[in-house]
Order: sequence, then structure tokens, then C-alpha cells
Amino acid sequence: MPRVLIAEKEILLGAAIQSFLAGKPGLDVISIPTRDLAELVQEIERVQPDVVILGEPGHLSEPAQLLTYLRGYPKLRVVVVSAENNMVRVYDRHEVSLKRAAQILDVLHDDGNLSSEQ
Repeated sequence: MPRVLIAEKEILLGAAIQSFLAGKPGLDVISIPTRDLAELVQEIERVQPDVVILGEPGHLSEPAQLLTYLRGYPKLRVVVVSAENNMVRVYDRHEVSLKRAAQILDVLHDDGNLSSEQ
């Protein structure tokens, strides 16, 4: 069962997302208000989620620090929700081993399959 951590500075947005997801089977949903990046990092360590949902701009005011920290969580998916324009950004970390330099094209096209012919 995927564990979802909603870490939202805006309490209303976080509560709305939690209310929607809480009724969905197969999800373990935890919602916490966080004030800053340090508190977010602490909660990720404590909860060990599969997915973190953040509001925009929120914790992304320090994106380089957040990305550096998330290197330790290679399977963590980060979903960034914007209440202003109804956009959702999804960030996944993928590691791909290339056997040939030309296989970088497969990664750029994001088809998930590395060609053995190139």
C-alpha cells in the first residue's frame, strides 16, 4: 500500500487533498503542516513515504536543497500541486545504465526501453 505524505504549508489545500485521498482504498495517507524545508526533511525521514505531495511555491523556494536531500530516496515521487492554475508537476527519479552513448536518445524520449541496436 503506497504511503502518501501531504506536507503542505497552506492548511486548506492540504486538508482538501487529504479529504479527497483519505477515502481511496489502497492508500496510507498522512497529512502534516510543515513550516520549512528542515521540518519537511524530518517528516520524510520519520514517515518514509512513497509519495510526497507539496503545494507550490511552498517548499520549492529551496529546490536545490530539496533535490540534494532527496538523492537519498531514489524511489520517492514528489507531486507538486498549484492551487492557482490547477497544474500538477510530478517528479520521479530514474537511474538508467547505458551500454552505448546513443541510448541517451531513449532516455530523452522517455520510452522506458533502451534499444540494444544503437
